Amino acid sequence: MQANESRPPNRVCMTSKIQAVSSSSRRAFLAGSVATALLAEGNNNAHSAPSRNQSALTGVYDVTSPQFGAVGDGKSGDSRAIQAAIDAAGAVGGVVWFPAGTYLIDAGLIIPRQVVLDGCGWGPPYTPANGSTLLVRSAEMTPITIKGRGTTIRNLAMYHIQPDAKEGWAPAAYPAAIRITGCDDVRIENVFLQNPTVGIQSEHSGRVTIERLWGQPLRIGVTVDTSFDVFKMDNVHFWPFWSNQPSVRSYMNENAVAIESLRNDNPHYSNVFALGYAAGFHFGRSSDGITSKFHIVNADIDLSNCGIKIDGAHTTGQISNFTMQGNDAGAKHLSEPGLTITAEHCVVQAANLRITNVGGAGALVSGNHSYVALQNGWIENWDQEKSGRAAVEAANGASAYVGAGSIFTGSESPRFAGPVHIGDNCTSEAG
Repeated sequence: MQANESRPPNRVCMTSKIQAVSSSSRRAFLAGSVATALLAEGNNNAHSAPSRNQSALTGVYDVTSPQFGAVGDGKSGDSRAIQAAIDAAGAVGGVVWFPAGTYLIDAGLIIPRQVVLDGCGWGPPYTPANGSTLLVRSAEMTPITIKGRGTTIRNLAMYHIQPDAKEGWAPAAYPAAIRITGCDDVRIENVFLQNPTVGIQSEHSGRVTIERLWGQPLRIGVTVDTSFDVFKMDNVHFWPFWSNQPSVRSYMNENAVAIESLRNDNPHYSNVFALGYAAGFHFGRSSDGITSKFHIVNADIDLSNCGIKIDGAHTTGQISNFTMQGNDAGAKHLSEPGLTITAEHCVVQAANLRITNVGGAGALVSGNHSYVALQNGWIENWDQEKSGRAAVEAANGASAYVGAGSIFTGSESPRFAGPVHIGDNCTSEAG
C-alpha cells in the first residue's frame, strides 16, 4: 500500500494557474505547498515558502514560526501555539501549516471558524514520527473539535498512546480524535488515524466529506448522527496498522465497529476496506431517529464478525458490490450473518453481494414488515457451526427475495428458511 497518496488541492486547471503565478510563487509551489503558491498568486506578493525560521506567507500560518512557537519534538506541549495559529488564520480564513514533526496535543484544539489544517502527509504508518503527526496522551480532552463551517483537515496523522497489548486488553477511554459539531461543508482528506479509540465523530453537521482515511480505530472508526444533507465517505482503509496482537484482535472482533450511522439522510459510502471488526457497518438509532436511503458501493469487510448490521427500525438503503469474509473456521468467535437485519420496517436492496465463512445464516432479515432483495448474490460456507442455519433466512414477519444469478455453495445446510421468494430460473449451485 502506498503510505501517502495525497493529491494536490484545486487540481482542476492547476497547470494554467501555475503558469500565471510569479517565479517566486512557482518556487513556493515546487517546494510542496500548493496552498502557499495559490495564496501568493492571489496577493501578488513575491515571498518564499514558509519555514521554521521565518514568518508565514500572507494567509499561511506556520505553527513553528516565531509568531506561534510550536516545537514539534513530541515532548513539548504544542497546543497553545497551534491554537494561536488557528485563531489567527480563522480571523481571515487561512492555512494552518504543520511542517514535518510530532506535535504533542496537551489541550484540545477548537476550530471556531473556517480554516485549513495542512501538513506534509504521513510516511510509513508504523513510524509515527514521519510526516506531520499529532501525538495524543491525555484522554481528558478531544484533540480536534471543528465548529467552523467550511473547515478542511488534510495531510496529517494522529497517534494515541494506548495500553500495551495483553490478555483482557481494552483501549484507553479516549474521546473521538476529530469531532465535527454543528457545522456544514467540512472536509477530511488524506488523514491517517493510527490507533484512536474513536476516530471521527460527526453530529448536527451537513455535507461532511471524508476522503482517503487510513488507520486502525480500535472501537469506532467513524460515527455520524443527525446529518440531513448527504454525508460522503470515500476510499477508507482500516487495517491493523498499530497492533495485530491476539488480545487486540479479540477485543476488536467482539466490540469494534468500522462505520456507524444513526439519524442520517442519504449517506454515501464507497471504496471501503475494514479488517477485524465486530461489524463493518452498523445502522442503528439515536434519539433523533434512524438512517434513510444509505448507499454502500464497493466495500470489503474482511475477517470480521458481521458485514452489515441493521437494528434501527425503518432503516432503508442500497448495497452494490459488497463482500464480507467471516472469521476462519476454528476461530474463537464464528461470524454472524454477513447481512443482519433485526428491526421492523427495514427495506434493503443488494446487488453483487458475496458472503463467505459465517457461523450461521449467510443473510438474515428478522422483523415485522422488513424486506431484503438479493440480486446476483454469492453465499459460501455458511452455517460453520453446523446448526442447520440457512444461507438466506427470513423470520418474525420479514421476507426476502433472491434474484437472478445467485449462487450458494460450500455448505450442506439449507439454502432458504422462512418466506424467501425465489425468482424464476434464477438460482444455481456452484460446481
